[in-house]
Amino acid sequence: MAVIGGVTRLRYTFIKPGARVHTDARDRDSLAAIPHLRQVS
Repeated sequence: MAVIGGVTRLRYTFIKPGARVHTDARDRDSLAAIPHLRQVS
């Protein structure tokens, strides 16, 4: 799955279910709105 951050416009690629990707904190709200993504520590 690949998603684009709402603020930074960075592309975040999740290569498999359960993959963890470091994201920019400014994109947190836009990523939280995407089904099947969840925030971990």
